[in-house]
This record gives sequence, C-alpha cells and structure tokens, in this order.
Amino acid sequence: MTALRIASYSRISSSRDESTSLERQREQAQAFATMKAGTLVAEYTDDGISGATPPLQRPGLAAAIAAAEAGQIDALVVAKLDRLARDVRAFLELADLLAQHGVVLISIAESLDMGNAAGRMVATVLAAFAAMERERTAERILESNRYLASVGAISGQAAPYGWATERQADGRLRLVLDPDESAILRAVVDAVLDGETVAEAIRSSGIELHRQTVMNLLRHPVLLGRHLYRGQVVNGTDGLPMTPHDALLDWADWSALQVKLDAGAVPRHGVGRGGTDTLLGGTGLVTCAVCGGSMVVNRQQTKAGSPRTSYRCNNGGCVTAKASAVDAVVEDQFLGAVGSFEVVNVTETANENATLLDQARARQSELSALVAEGLLPLDVARDNLSALADTITKLEAAGTGGETTTTATGTTFSDAWADADTLARRDLLGSAIDAVLISKVTVPGSKVFDDARVEVRWNT
Repeated sequence: MTALRIASYSRISSSRDESTSLERQREQAQAFATMKAGTLVAEYTDDGISGATPPLQRPGLAAAIAAAEAGQIDALVVAKLDRLARDVRAFLELADLLAQHGVVLISIAESLDMGNAAGRMVATVLAAFAAMERERTAERILESNRYLASVGAISGQAAPYGWATERQADGRLRLVLDPDESAILRAVVDAVLDGETVAEAIRSSGIELHRQTVMNLLRHPVLLGRHLYRGQVVNGTDGLPMTPHDALLDWADWSALQVKLDAGAVPRHGVGRGGTDTLLGGTGLVTCAVCGGSMVVNRQQTKAGSPRTSYRCNNGGCVTAKASAVDAVVEDQFLGAVGSFEVVNVTETANENATLLDQARARQSELSALVAEGLLPLDVARDNLSALADTITKLEAAGTGGETTTTATGTTFSDAWADADTLARRDLLGSAIDAVLISKVTVPGSKVFDDARVEVRWNT
C-alpha cells in the first residue's frame, strides 16, 4: 500500500506567539503524518502574513496549491483551521479547489478531515462561527470607536502633524499641540495669510511635508480643536462642534485662511481659454448687447497671414468686435473713472455663528422628523431637542453677520494699473466693472472703430 503523501502548511502573522509558532505547527504536522503512517513530503510556510490575505497572494499557500494541481501530494495538513483561512467563503473555496485535484484538506486541532461528509459539514459550521466572531469583533471595534468619537476621544490612531496624543486621567486620548511641529505649521498658516502661496509657504517655513499633505492640514477642522469621526465633525447634544483637542487657530484666522486657500484654488482671469493677449478675454465681463450672451475671444488670420483677434458673441455670433479696440476703450473709461481713486483691499470674514446656526437647525429638523415618524421616542430626544433650541436662541441673539475689513494701500488705480501685468489688470477691472456690453456696427464698412459701441456698466 502506497503511503499517503502529506504536505503541511503553517502560517503566522507575527513571531511573538509561541503557541502558534511555525516550528510548533510543523511539529504537529509531522506527528500527524507519523500517526497516519504517511510521508511528510513537503512543508509550506507563510511567515508574517495575515490570515485575511487571499490564498494565492500567500507565497507558501500558493506553492502548496501548485503542488496539489501537479498531483505531488494527497493531503494538505494544517495545525488549526484559522491558519488556513479566516472567513467561510475563502475556506470553502480553497477546500473545493484542492478536492478538484484529489487532495484532502485536514485540520489537526479540530479533528477535521475534508475527505468525508462529516468533516465537510463540521468544516462549514466551524468556518461560519469563525466568520461570525470576526464580524462581531469588527462590530465591537466600530461601536467602541463610535463611542469614543461621541465623547471627543480618539481611538489610538496617529496624531496629525502639529499634534501629539496625550492620555487623560480617565484613560481617554486627546490631541495636544506638539511645540515644535505646531510652531512650524503656524508659520505656514501665517505665510499664507500674508499672501504667500502654499508652495511658497512650505519653502519659507521649512516644513518637510508634501504639498497636498500640507493643503489637507490647512483645511482640517483639527486646526480649531474639533474632532472628526469618519470625515465628519462631531457635534455635542447642543448641536455645536465638540472641541476636545488643542486648537492652533481661532475662528477669525481659520476663516481668513480658508478665504486665502479658496482664492488660490480658483484660476485667475484669463488662464486657459481667454489667454493673456487680450485685456478682457476670459473675464466673463464682455457681453453681447443684442442677445445678452457672453462673448469669447476669437482668433483668426487675415488673408495676408496676420493675426486677427476679436470678441465674438458665443450665442450665434450676432456681434463681433476687434479685441484691441474694445480693450482700449475699456482701459480709457476705467482709468478715467477710477484712476485717481485709492485701491482699497476689502476682506470679508465669515461669522462662525452663521455656520453653527445652520448646523443646529439641521440637527433639530432631523431629530424632529425622526420623532414625528415614530422612529425615535420623544423621551429619548427631548433633552437633545431642548439643548438644540437653547443653542439656536443664543446664536440668533448673537447675530450671524460677517465682518468686513477695509485696508488702504496708498496706491491709486492708475499707479496699480501701470505696475500690473494682464492678469492683475483683469483683477482690477473686476473690482469695479460689472459688465462690458458690445453693440453691433452702426456704420457698415467703416474701418474706424466706433467707441460708442462699448458700454461699461459699473459695480454698484
């Protein structure tokens, strides 16, 4: 009688647990082979690989499967079922794959032999219970994280740059400012607030992070000390954001920073389709006086090969005008109207109360709807609804209007215009002009541009 050709498979995620060490698993397989009067023809191992890793992505197990497909083994032995697979689907798929090649799967700890019907039934039940326990463990972890979030604590994840974790007296973790990193991050914020781009601020501050990482940090509510759970700011029962962590910025600086970042994220007038060879191209200011449609830059060549650039109605071409002539008229009218005025920078800072009031009202409506639909008992929601009502009353009383700050530059529009490039000139125009309307030609065939075709409408 030919001896049973047995191969062993051993796996361990780490080398710290002696009870499931690779050596211990191999010893069990050798003892089993001896007891069954079989021959241990091969040993396959995966060291430092999780049981959740798919079988074919584990070098050792993939080699064992290849041996089965080649007809080199009759049985694959594991010390314990969870060395092979951690969920029922993966286990049964692997067992079926081996069975297709006449290889029996055996687990020593569970006395499981897939070569008979009883073994297959037990294997299915055991694997199902293992999968259920993994799901229950995952649910407990999720519930724990959800609870920690509700009380403003973190669950042990790495602190973002600028902060460190600190364990409180109650055992919970919170974020505290790291003296060195937070100083560097604050330097980045100050540089951006002073007008530098994020890339320039990274260079001037010396922060050793990728630009996108820095951008994400500058957008992160942790700057305000707020707590996030699954990407959302966690609110207390009063509907207001919880602030359990050390804040790097107050609301005024945070709001001003977001305005700066938003401005930097929006392409300046003329980048792309409008180009920079015209004054008004890409600004959205040029409008057809006939149909009210927008006018775009139209570039062509004359029969002689010279470039000809015009503004053309984008809604059927009902009006066309030479771009350089329109630009000259607009420049003259702009400088004539506001050239002697001083340029004043206007900064609008949003009031945090407006955002908080919207959040509180939304939460109040959500809870009220749940109560009305019978999905949430009133006695459960009563305290939260009462707290939300108090919060809304206080926020409404405090006011939600933003703050507008004007700063004199000491420079007139004429001086600023003389020093500006095309893009900066478009910004100056946009600060004063609402629209530039272009009418049809009044004298057909005339080679002289009629300035009256251009009407500048000013911002009010």
